Amino acid sequence: MQKGEAKKKLEDYLDKIYTEFTDLNILLETMKYLRNINRLEQHEVINQTSPFFNYVYILILQDIVLRLDRLYEKTTIQNNNLQCGKNNTRSLYWYLEQMKIHSSSFQKPQKFSTQEINEQIEEIDSMNDKLQVIGAWRDKWFAHRQKEYFDNPDKMSKDYPLLMQDIEDLIGFAKNLINEHHSKLQQLGVNWTNDLIEINKIISFLIERNRLFVGIHKKYGYDELRELLKRERTEQEIYENNPGLRGCLNLSSDF
Repeated sequence: MQKGEAKKKLEDYLDKIYTEFTDLNILLETMKYLRNINRLEQHEVINQTSPFFNYVYILILQDIVLRLDRLYEKTTIQNNNLQCGKNNTRSLYWYLEQMKIHSSSFQKPQKFSTQEINEQIEEIDSMNDKLQVIGAWRDKWFAHRQKEYFDNPDKMSKDYPLLMQDIEDLIGFAKNLINEHHSKLQQLGVNWTNDLIEINKIISFLIERNRLFVGIHKKYGYDELRELLKRERTEQEIYENNPGLRGCLNLSSDF
């Protein structure tokens, strides 16, 4: 592979890694948002719809675990050929090993020494305990539930404590590594968004609908509202006095 081609492929792959960890960063911030809701009004809405938001939280956690396990998957070198990981995926390891092979041919400002790359690989290795927990949750829980944990779900958390701080550390390390490599290869920094998945908009919508329903309930009461809705002539009156009601209540439902 010619050096220009190698550099272009590594830059393209670094951009793909950046996209993956941008998504992970957004998922992490969203998960933290759901865990740390402070406004009482929001907390009440979350409690009222807890099955839905619990399911969202679990799905976000599952996505984070599966992605981290893949992106930190180790690669091996056999007969001087770089092999992908067990699932034939390319990872941070794969990228760093490729950099170690090809970086010496780059121009000086874009060059990483073998020692620098080895130190970065050693930093990943130093997080092996955290990565083993991530791998265990992927293999024993999310990908397919092993019998011992299916029969005793609480045992999974006891055997493999999955800590928010460990997830933050793994994502944070990758962000720093990407910043450093992006700055050298492309002479540009990267921007990390802390945007949330639009769960806050969903919560705001539910808060407004909850306010509306509570207000109407206070004005009419359930029994009176049921009777009003049964009389065709008064439906328009209710809507005129409460414009938001049309999007909140289904006339065919029985309170």
